[in-house]
Amino acid sequence: MKKTIVLLTSLLLLSCSTSETSLLNDNNTQLNSKGNSAKTVDPQVGYESPYDISRFGTDMIYKFENVTPFQIKIKAYVGLAYYDSSNPTSPDYMGVDLSNGYYPLLYSSSLKYGNTIVSDELILPISSNGFGVDSTIGHFPISPISPNVFPQNIAFSFITSGATDKELDLLYKAGKIYYMSYEVLDASNNLITNGFINSGFKPGIGSFGILPSNWAHLSYDANFGRELISENNTNEIVVTDDLTSFGSVVDFAYGGSNYQLKMYSYPDVVAFGAYTN
Repeated sequence: MKKTIVLLTSLLLLSCSTSETSLLNDNNTQLNSKGNSAKTVDPQVGYESPYDISRFGTDMIYKFENVTPFQIKIKAYVGLAYYDSSNPTSPDYMGVDLSNGYYPLLYSSSLKYGNTIVSDELILPISSNGFGVDSTIGHFPISPISPNVFPQNIAFSFITSGATDKELDLLYKAGKIYYMSYEVLDASNNLITNGFINSGFKPGIGSFGILPSNWAHLSYDANFGRELISENNTNEIVVTDDLTSFGSVVDFAYGGSNYQLKMYSYPDVVAFGAYTN
Protein backbone atom coordinates (compact mmCIF):
# COMPACT_ATOMS: atom_id res chain seq x y z
CA MET A 1 0.00 0.00 0.00
CA LYS A 2 1.35 3.41 -0.84
CA LYS A 3 2.14 5.81 1.96
CA THR A 4 0.41 8.60 0.12
CA ILE A 5 -3.17 8.42 -1.00
CA VAL A 6 -3.69 10.60 -4.03
CA LEU A 7 -7.27 11.63 -4.63
CA LEU A 8 -7.48 11.95 -8.39
CA THR A 9 -9.28 14.96 -9.68
CA SER A 10 -11.10 12.96 -12.28
CA LEU A 11 -13.01 11.10 -9.59
CA LEU A 12 -15.27 13.95 -8.64
CA LEU A 13 -15.67 17.34 -10.34
CA LEU A 14 -18.12 19.67 -8.69
CA SER A 15 -20.13 21.72 -11.16
CA CYS A 16 -21.80 23.82 -8.47
CA SER A 17 -20.54 27.04 -6.86
CA THR A 18 -17.19 26.60 -5.20
CA SER A 19 -17.99 28.44 -1.98
CA GLU A 20 -17.79 26.59 1.32
CA THR A 21 -21.53 26.96 1.96
CA SER A 22 -22.68 25.70 -1.42
CA LEU A 23 -20.42 22.67 -1.31
CA LEU A 24 -21.86 21.65 2.03
CA ASN A 25 -25.43 22.36 0.96
CA ASP A 26 -25.09 20.03 -2.03
CA ASN A 27 -25.41 17.14 0.39
CA ASN A 28 -27.97 18.55 2.84
CA THR A 29 -30.55 15.94 1.93
CA GLN A 30 -28.03 13.15 2.45
CA LEU A 31 -26.83 14.58 5.78
CA ASN A 32 -30.31 15.10 7.17
CA SER A 33 -31.41 11.63 6.13
CA LYS A 34 -28.92 10.12 8.56
CA GLY A 35 -31.34 10.98 11.36
CA ASN A 36 -28.55 11.38 13.91
CA SER A 37 -30.10 12.65 17.15
CA ALA A 38 -26.96 11.96 19.21
CA LYS A 39 -24.56 14.88 18.81
CA THR A 40 -22.90 17.74 20.64
CA VAL A 41 -24.82 20.99 20.16
CA ASP A 42 -23.85 23.81 22.52
CA PRO A 43 -25.34 27.20 21.54
CA GLN A 44 -23.73 28.86 24.57
CA VAL A 45 -20.26 28.07 23.24
CA GLY A 46 -21.28 28.15 19.59
CA TYR A 47 -20.03 24.64 18.90
CA GLU A 48 -21.74 21.77 17.08
CA SER A 49 -20.50 18.32 16.14
CA PRO A 50 -21.82 14.82 15.42
CA TYR A 51 -19.88 13.28 18.33
CA ASP A 52 -21.69 11.47 21.15
CA ILE A 53 -20.42 8.48 23.11
CA SER A 54 -23.61 6.59 22.20
CA ARG A 55 -22.26 6.59 18.61
CA PHE A 56 -19.28 4.40 19.51
CA GLY A 57 -18.75 2.02 16.59
CA THR A 58 -21.10 3.82 14.19
CA ASP A 59 -20.32 5.65 10.95
CA MET A 60 -19.62 9.38 10.83
CA ILE A 61 -19.54 11.74 7.87
CA TYR A 62 -16.22 13.40 7.05
CA LYS A 63 -16.00 15.93 4.24
CA PHE A 64 -12.80 17.02 2.48
CA GLU A 65 -12.84 19.94 0.03
CA ASN A 66 -10.36 21.88 -2.04
CA VAL A 67 -11.60 24.80 -4.13
CA THR A 68 -8.24 26.54 -4.54
CA PRO A 69 -5.67 26.32 -7.36
CA PHE A 70 -3.30 24.52 -4.97
CA GLN A 71 -2.46 20.97 -3.99
CA ILE A 72 -3.15 20.41 -0.27
CA LYS A 73 -1.26 17.72 1.65
CA ILE A 74 -2.64 16.76 5.05
CA LYS A 75 -1.91 14.33 7.87
CA ALA A 76 -4.47 13.59 10.57
CA TYR A 77 -3.61 13.38 14.27
CA VAL A 78 -6.22 10.93 15.55
CA GLY A 79 -7.06 10.00 19.13
CA LEU A 80 -9.91 8.61 21.20
CA ALA A 81 -13.00 10.78 20.85
CA TYR A 82 -14.73 10.20 24.18
CA TYR A 83 -14.32 10.43 27.92
CA ASP A 84 -15.46 7.02 29.17
CA SER A 85 -16.13 8.23 32.74
CA SER A 86 -12.86 6.84 34.08
CA ASN A 87 -9.68 8.69 34.96
CA PRO A 88 -6.96 9.28 32.36
CA THR A 89 -4.64 6.60 33.76
CA SER A 90 -7.25 3.83 33.86
CA PRO A 91 -6.31 1.22 31.24
CA ASP A 92 -9.94 0.33 30.52
CA TYR A 93 -11.57 2.09 27.59
CA MET A 94 -15.07 1.06 26.54
CA GLY A 95 -14.34 -2.51 27.62
CA VAL A 96 -10.87 -2.61 25.99
CA ASP A 97 -7.75 -3.17 28.12
CA LEU A 98 -5.26 -0.62 26.79
CA SER A 99 -2.46 -1.97 29.00
CA ASN A 100 -2.28 -5.40 27.38
CA GLY A 101 0.58 -4.40 25.05
CA TYR A 102 -1.50 -3.96 21.91
CA TYR A 103 -2.08 -0.20 22.39
CA PRO A 104 1.41 1.30 22.88
CA LEU A 105 0.63 4.60 21.13
CA LEU A 106 -2.89 5.22 22.40
CA TYR A 107 -1.85 4.34 25.97
CA SER A 108 1.55 6.01 25.87
CA SER A 109 2.83 7.13 29.31
CA SER A 110 -0.11 5.18 30.79
CA LEU A 111 -2.53 7.87 29.62
CA LYS A 112 -5.47 7.26 27.31
CA TYR A 113 -6.64 10.83 26.71
CA GLY A 114 -4.46 13.20 24.71
CA ASN A 115 -2.41 10.67 22.74
CA THR A 116 -2.78 10.71 18.98
CA ILE A 117 -1.54 8.60 16.08
CA VAL A 118 -0.40 10.38 12.91
CA SER A 119 -1.76 9.19 9.57
CA ASP A 120 0.12 8.90 6.31
CA GLU A 121 -0.15 11.79 3.90
CA LEU A 122 -3.42 12.43 2.10
CA ILE A 123 -3.48 14.71 -0.96
CA LEU A 124 -6.40 16.93 -1.92
CA PRO A 125 -5.65 17.65 -5.58
CA ILE A 126 -5.92 20.74 -7.71
CA SER A 127 -9.16 21.00 -9.67
CA SER A 128 -10.40 23.88 -11.79
CA ASN A 129 -13.99 23.03 -10.81
CA GLY A 130 -13.35 22.26 -7.16
CA PHE A 131 -12.78 18.96 -5.43
CA GLY A 132 -14.96 17.48 -2.72
CA VAL A 133 -15.64 14.04 -1.31
CA ASP A 134 -17.49 12.60 1.67
CA SER A 135 -16.39 9.63 3.72
CA THR A 136 -19.03 7.65 5.61
CA ILE A 137 -17.11 4.51 6.53
CA GLY A 138 -16.42 4.01 10.19
CA HIS A 139 -16.37 6.37 13.14
CA PHE A 140 -13.06 7.41 11.62
CA PRO A 141 -12.20 6.13 8.11
CA ILE A 142 -9.10 3.93 8.23
CA SER A 143 -7.56 1.92 5.41
CA PRO A 144 -7.53 -1.07 5.04
CA ILE A 145 -10.38 -1.51 7.55
CA SER A 146 -12.55 0.88 5.56
CA PRO A 147 -13.10 0.15 1.87
CA ASN A 148 -11.39 2.86 -0.17
CA VAL A 149 -14.13 3.27 -2.76
CA PHE A 150 -13.95 6.44 -4.84
CA PRO A 151 -15.61 8.86 -5.10
CA GLN A 152 -17.96 7.83 -2.31
CA ASN A 153 -15.35 7.26 0.38
CA ILE A 154 -11.76 7.91 1.29
CA ALA A 155 -9.78 6.43 4.15
CA PHE A 156 -6.54 7.33 5.91
CA SER A 157 -3.67 4.86 6.06
CA PHE A 158 -1.25 4.57 8.99
CA ILE A 159 1.63 2.57 7.55
CA THR A 160 4.41 4.84 8.84
CA SER A 161 2.87 5.38 12.29
CA GLY A 162 3.78 2.06 13.84
CA ALA A 163 0.20 1.66 15.06
CA THR A 164 -0.95 -1.87 15.82
CA ASP A 165 -3.98 -3.46 14.20
CA LYS A 166 -5.77 -3.26 17.57
CA GLU A 167 -5.14 0.47 17.81
CA LEU A 168 -6.44 1.08 14.30
CA ASP A 169 -9.51 -1.02 14.99
CA LEU A 170 -10.28 1.06 18.10
CA LEU A 171 -9.81 4.32 16.19
CA TYR A 172 -12.10 2.98 13.48
CA LYS A 173 -14.75 2.61 16.19
CA ALA A 174 -14.03 5.68 18.34
CA GLY A 175 -11.45 7.88 16.62
CA LYS A 176 -11.48 11.63 16.15
CA ILE A 177 -9.17 14.10 14.40
CA TYR A 178 -7.66 16.49 16.94
CA TYR A 179 -5.18 18.20 14.61
CA MET A 180 -4.14 18.29 10.99
CA SER A 181 -0.73 19.12 9.63
CA TYR A 182 -0.86 20.72 6.19
CA GLU A 183 1.28 21.76 3.25
CA VAL A 184 -0.01 24.00 0.46
CA LEU A 185 1.80 23.64 -2.88
CA ASP A 186 1.38 25.59 -6.10
CA ALA A 187 1.04 24.05 -9.56
CA SER A 188 4.85 23.79 -9.83
CA ASN A 189 5.02 21.94 -6.51
CA ASN A 190 6.53 24.90 -4.67
CA LEU A 191 5.67 25.22 -0.99
CA ILE A 192 3.40 28.19 -0.23
CA THR A 193 2.69 27.59 3.46
CA ASN A 194 2.60 24.81 6.01
CA GLY A 195 1.78 24.25 9.66
CA PHE A 196 -0.95 22.86 11.92
CA ILE A 197 -4.67 23.41 12.31
CA ASN A 198 -6.86 22.20 15.16
CA SER A 199 -10.18 20.42 15.11
CA GLY A 200 -12.56 23.36 15.10
CA PHE A 201 -13.49 24.01 18.72
CA LYS A 202 -14.21 27.63 19.57
CA PRO A 203 -11.19 29.63 20.80
CA GLY A 204 -10.93 30.98 24.33
CA ILE A 205 -12.99 28.22 25.97
CA GLY A 206 -11.21 26.33 28.76
CA SER A 207 -9.93 26.59 32.33
CA PHE A 208 -7.59 29.36 31.14
CA GLY A 209 -10.59 31.48 30.16
CA ILE A 210 -14.28 30.65 30.26
CA LEU A 211 -15.33 27.08 31.06
CA PRO A 212 -19.13 26.62 30.93
CA SER A 213 -20.67 24.30 33.53
CA ASN A 214 -21.48 21.62 30.96
CA TRP A 215 -17.78 21.19 30.13
CA ALA A 216 -15.12 19.75 32.46
CA HIS A 217 -11.32 19.71 32.49
CA LEU A 218 -10.01 16.27 31.57
CA SER A 219 -6.30 16.22 30.75
CA TYR A 220 -3.73 17.70 28.38
CA ASP A 221 -2.85 16.95 24.79
CA ALA A 222 0.44 15.08 24.34
CA ASN A 223 1.41 16.95 21.15
CA PHE A 224 1.17 20.62 22.12
CA GLY A 225 0.23 20.56 25.81
CA ARG A 226 -3.20 22.03 25.16
CA GLU A 227 -6.02 21.48 27.61
CA LEU A 228 -8.57 18.76 26.88
CA ILE A 229 -12.13 19.25 28.08
CA SER A 230 -15.16 16.99 27.75
CA GLU A 231 -18.85 17.76 27.34
CA ASN A 232 -20.87 16.39 30.27
CA ASN A 233 -23.78 14.96 28.26
CA THR A 234 -22.15 13.54 25.12
CA ASN A 235 -18.69 12.86 26.64
CA GLU A 236 -17.03 14.30 23.53
CA ILE A 237 -13.43 15.36 24.14
CA VAL A 238 -12.22 18.55 22.46
CA VAL A 239 -8.79 20.15 22.35
CA THR A 240 -8.93 23.78 23.35
CA ASP A 241 -7.55 26.84 21.57
CA ASP A 242 -5.99 29.29 24.03
CA LEU A 243 -5.15 31.76 21.23
CA THR A 244 -1.38 31.44 21.84
CA SER A 245 -0.61 29.69 18.56
CA PHE A 246 -2.59 28.07 15.75
CA GLY A 247 -6.35 27.70 15.65
CA SER A 248 -8.90 26.04 13.39
CA VAL A 249 -8.69 28.67 10.62
CA VAL A 250 -5.57 29.58 8.61
CA ASP A 251 -5.61 32.57 6.27
CA PHE A 252 -2.91 33.10 3.66
CA ALA A 253 -2.35 35.16 0.54
CA TYR A 254 -0.75 34.18 -2.76
CA GLY A 255 -0.58 35.90 -6.13
CA GLY A 256 -2.76 38.78 -5.00
CA SER A 257 -5.61 36.57 -3.77
CA ASN A 258 -6.66 35.46 -0.28
CA TYR A 259 -7.28 31.87 0.76
CA GLN A 260 -8.35 30.00 3.84
CA LEU A 261 -7.85 26.55 5.35
CA LYS A 262 -10.50 25.58 7.84
CA MET A 263 -11.48 22.64 10.03
CA TYR A 264 -15.00 22.74 11.42
CA SER A 265 -18.05 20.65 12.24
CA TYR A 266 -21.83 20.71 12.15
CA PRO A 267 -24.25 18.30 13.88
CA ASP A 268 -23.97 15.87 10.96
CA VAL A 269 -20.51 16.35 9.49
CA VAL A 270 -16.85 16.95 10.29
CA ALA A 271 -15.06 18.90 7.55
CA PHE A 272 -11.68 20.13 6.40
CA GLY A 273 -11.49 22.48 3.45
CA ALA A 274 -9.35 24.88 1.46
CA TYR A 275 -11.28 27.85 0.09
CA THR A 276 -10.95 31.11 -1.78
CA ASN A 277 -11.52 33.81 0.79
